[in-house]
Amino acid sequence: MTNRMWNRVTAGAVVVMIGILAFQVLVPIPSPTVVVRSLRRQEAELRKKIEVARADVSATRTKNQLRTWKQPADQVAAAAMAKVTELAKAQSLKVIAFRPQRIQEDVGVTRYPYQVTLEGYFPKVVAFVQALETPKHKLPVVSMQITASDGASDKVSSTVGIVAFRENETKP
Repeated sequence: MTNRMWNRVTAGAVVVMIGILAFQVLVPIPSPTVVVRSLRRQEAELRKKIEVARADVSATRTKNQLRTWKQPADQVAAAAMAKVTELAKAQSLKVIAFRPQRIQEDVGVTRYPYQVTLEGYFPKVVAFVQALETPKHKLPVVSMQITASDGASDKVSSTVGIVAFRENETKP
């Protein structure tokens, strides 16, 4: 290397050292008490957020408890069919079919889907669906198809998809 190169390298090193020195002087190191105070404030904020999240989880869990079935797994279909039959009878609807669909297991919950075919007057079918949607009946509607029974009647035929949710047993 030539003297000229060494001079440039030396000048570059001096500029870097001056920059580091200026940074040290202009940006003070925070005192330990300031750092501790800041960390405690962050911890308090995180604790508040955790409590809010726990309250949200608790509220959601309570809402879910209102919508889940407590019967043993082998009795859910019979209980759901009895509930559907009772509600249909209350609305003067005729239950043509009650078909269980493929059971679906998710994390923590099992879905028991059913397809109900009804016949009756349109307003009664709508009232039936609205009754199913209440937490009391625990059978949310996931699909609905309505067709006219025939041209001579004002009755409709409806296929309603419903689901019963049941929490999975936790294994110890």
